[in-house]
Amino acid sequence: STIFLEHDNSTILLEHEDASYIPLEILTRSNEAQYVSCPSGLVPVLDTVNSRMESYPPGRRIPRIVHVTSKSRCVTPNVREHLKKWRFPGYAFYFHDDEAVERLLDQDWVDQTFRTGRWPNETSPCTWEHAYTPDTPPRDVINKCVTVGATKADLWRYAVLYRYGGIYSDIDNSPTKFNGETIQDDHDFFAVLEKLGIIGQYFLASSPHHPFMRYAMNDALDHLRQTVNVMNNIPERNTGPGAVKRGFCFFMEAVNKTHSGYVTAGRYVGDQNRSITVVGHKQKSNEYINRYGLGEEKQHYYKSSNISHFNTKKALPRKGAISCEQHLQQFQGVSKKVANYRFDHTAQKYVDA
Repeated sequence: STIFLEHDNSTILLEHEDASYIPLEILTRSNEAQYVSCPSGLVPVLDTVNSRMESYPPGRRIPRIVHVTSKSRCVTPNVREHLKKWRFPGYAFYFHDDEAVERLLDQDWVDQTFRTGRWPNETSPCTWEHAYTPDTPPRDVINKCVTVGATKADLWRYAVLYRYGGIYSDIDNSPTKFNGETIQDDHDFFAVLEKLGIIGQYFLASSPHHPFMRYAMNDALDHLRQTVNVMNNIPERNTGPGAVKRGFCFFMEAVNKTHSGYVTAGRYVGDQNRSITVVGHKQKSNEYINRYGLGEEKQHYYKSSNISHFNTKKALPRKGAISCEQHLQQFQGVSKKVANYRFDHTAQKYVDA
């Protein structure tokens, strides 16, 4: 079900907004969701839209908004029922399908806010890899080198939290100890520990314009650009948990605090005097959020929606691989030429599919 409240048409911009700001209900096409026609066996997920003052109450840093994404608003009935667990009283709920994700990542502010490399004098213990200089716009890297859906979902979650703030959750998560009152008004960023001892990337809650999300996004774009085989983004290392771990390191390094990215529960103050609150224990990673809340329904949902997990893709030959940077150079000036290569076993090289 959905709750549509009267939209606040005030022309007064909130602190995190600017003239190019697109309200979330416009970005996600909330009003059109009720008219979505789904294939047999699937049902649409609708949004809960609240007024700006309800979502961004005075004195509260992390807005009362929940963001979820998947390929389409059409999901199995069990998934729609499962998502009700995230519809906390007083919270807005937005479902971002692939088109909404594209709309967010294809805005000018993305190029103005993030970057795709580091300058030669920007050495850091947070990452050992070589970095290109930030001379390529982020949207160029996103539109040409993202070849795995999980990679785009990684980049989108950093961007949507940086721009709008709120709670991001993977679609298969279930809240356990976490509820709508767990996040306090003075929390600037709220995270849970995962079993590796780093901040869990599957659940993130942020105030708008938090530098941690900017660092994570920059690092993800940097590593994506360094991908040696553009058809193999390796999101878990380059844009997912690895980027969150390194992003935390950069966040702390900004105030001259060297950090490995491995954390324990506590409050951490970093760049711009902003803070991150971490809860939980790596030995009890499901204490606040159960990553496997959908159980066996996840596979049924993936099959019904024709979604393939990046781990199920076949191993790609290394020989003759075309890197992200090579693809960018080859199609410089060509808009949105997404890499689409296949390995020709006869010719023993990658060719444009």
